[in-house]
Amino acid sequence: MQNNNFEICYTSDCCGAYVHSDAQICPSCLEHCEVIEDCTIYENSEAVAFQSIVSKIDAQDSVLASSNYVVHLAGREKISQVEKEDYQGKWPFDVILFPSEKALINVRGRLREVGKTKVGRRMNQAVKRAKDAGMNCNQVNDYIRLCRTSAD
Repeated sequence: MQNNNFEICYTSDCCGAYVHSDAQICPSCLEHCEVIEDCTIYENSEAVAFQSIVSKIDAQDSVLASSNYVVHLAGREKISQVEKEDYQGKWPFDVILFPSEKALINVRGRLREVGKTKVGRRMNQAVKRAKDAGMNCNQVNDYIRLCRTSAD
């Protein structure tokens, strides 16, 4: 069984052959052997990193984010998208959430690094404005830049 965050493998204890469950006969020795379950967790995924950050954002916080993050933060009263010009008049924000400058985004059907795009420049301007306003801004992992009004 596998998804983007973890993979579970089952092997027989006799020879290490891969099996689907403890009901399956070992394909190497053709006997019913004990099955060992092994789980590999992929902790360094963007989805895991994003969820760990989003879970710490209060529902009442005003948020500025990129369009690919806004869709996952739906249901908040105070959320703005950096790609739309109207966010400028909604300052200040409690939280700013952007992909890292090295993250890849789709620009007219091609993957490009955020930092090399027009929206990336807009994000950098928003981060600069946030820092100038006293927000604590950091790249919290390989994928995400986060600015907060406090150092939570």
